[in-house]
Amino acid sequence: MYTSAKGQLRAIDKATGQVKWTSADFGGAIAQMELEGDVIYGRLGGTFYDKLAKEWKIKKPLGVVAVAKGTGAEVWRYTGAKDAITNMIVLPDRSAVFIADQTQLIGLDTASQGKVKEAFKIKVEFKDKIGAAKVAAGVGKFLLGGAKAAASGGGEQDAPVAIHLRQGGSAVVVGKQHLLALDTAKRVVVWSVQYDAPGRAAWAKALMSAMTAVTYAANVSQAAATGSSSYANAASTSIADYSNFAGKRFSAAAGTQAYYYVLTNVKEGEEKGAGIVGINLDTGKADRQVLLQEKEPQYEIDEFTGRVFNVRDKKELVAFSVK
Repeated sequence: MYTSAKGQLRAIDKATGQVKWTSADFGGAIAQMELEGDVIYGRLGGTFYDKLAKEWKIKKPLGVVAVAKGTGAEVWRYTGAKDAITNMIVLPDRSAVFIADQTQLIGLDTASQGKVKEAFKIKVEFKDKIGAAKVAAGVGKFLLGGAKAAASGGGEQDAPVAIHLRQGGSAVVVGKQHLLALDTAKRVVVWSVQYDAPGRAAWAKALMSAMTAVTYAANVSQAAATGSSSYANAASTSIADYSNFAGKRFSAAAGTQAYYYVLTNVKEGEEKGAGIVGINLDTGKADRQVLLQEKEPQYEIDEFTGRVFNVRDKKELVAFSVK
């Protein structure tokens, strides 16, 4: 059994609980681990949401390490990520680990020894000109007043938060208010969109995207993401039963994950205000929305059930359907 902690990876004998090896101290929190073949890959640092401060915060140092599964010895270490780092995606068939930093989608050569090689770099820029009228026209009833495309080199660049690998080989890179899809084979941008936050300036730093269990898992390896209420319901069962329960629900949610949700301005009939837009990760089109009717919404999205839960006026829980 392999575990991560602040700076170190460990191998533990499942039969005895004995620590078989402890890696070198890499100097920062190892927020994600992936085991592939005889190598364990660990991501150092990342961009995390601070619920108390209501903003994203970057935790350094940033990088990726590779250690031997049998001994914990360092195979290589990458420290070239600049100002941000997303989750990593291991692609054994391409001998690569994908990450993104502030401005680049980076492919690391997993065949490297000692000093890792960058197999490629693709500039992350939101350059497709998809205006609000064009996006709205494509989805009929939606009037997405905040939707626009960021011109190449223009506007403030979001630090990418996560990478989603889609069927067919495209990689969707998401920020707080931006999304773009890259064809990883041709290394070109397929589509890109930006959705402005609702009017309050404070929201520029806030959590603009509602991460689902699947998005969360992309950032912290492939552990099942479960909430305290789920734990309470299963508290009387054994740990094994609870793990099975959590795993089944996680798998079900993973099977439905095809959307990314952004807080922006929406309109339904004569009403308009802050709401959530669901963007299809395969097409880049917005074909779901919920008007929350709340100036400062406190919401969570359950992709498995297709519902948005919002606390209205700090005293009323309201559920909306997003399908």
